[in-house]
Amino acid sequence: MTILNFPNVIPDIQDFGVKYLTQVSGTSLTQIIQTVEMPGARWHGTMQFRDLPPTQAAELKAFLLKLRGASGRFFFGDLELTAPQSSVTGTPYIQSGSTARDIIVSGHTGDFSVGDRIQIGDEADTTREYKMVVEVNSSDSLRIEPMMRRTDYVGKEVIYSNPVGVFLLDSDDHGKWSLRSKAKLSDIAFGFVEAFV
Repeated sequence: MTILNFPNVIPDIQDFGVKYLTQVSGTSLTQIIQTVEMPGARWHGTMQFRDLPPTQAAELKAFLLKLRGASGRFFFGDLELTAPQSSVTGTPYIQSGSTARDIIVSGHTGDFSVGDRIQIGDEADTTREYKMVVEVNSSDSLRIEPMMRRTDYVGKEVIYSNPVGVFLLDSDDHGKWSLRSKAKLSDIAFGFVEAFV
């Protein structure tokens, strides 16, 4: 399956974040609550485009139709922060000794910052994962969220400029739009979730 690149059309509003998967149970007798975190946290969001001129609307409409509902996949990353906040350079990769949540990175100079977005896996890797740095223990040791899903992450490249993950539409009903006929301006909105590949 070909994974599409998201078109160069900027939304007016973008909601983006992580949805965790937990199970909460308790008893009415003791009021003790137990919470279990399950694997499966994933990025999700929505985008709203308003007053798109015909050329941009056509590009976005064609993209949505090429996805064929939730069957298609596309590369996407949070539009808020597309480069590291500090001066990271080089070609970092994940060293051995890393875990699914705490990674050790080599091959770079400079420091990552809390909030930086990174991509695990290079441009040829169709199973790349999108992460946020939530803690910097040293210049080489980073805590990330959500945790890694793949097991072969040691040796994978860490992309820090325009990082992306693999996403899909959250519904088959997103191949539609509204149009104000006199102005010929389109409004388009859809939701998306990270794909587990």
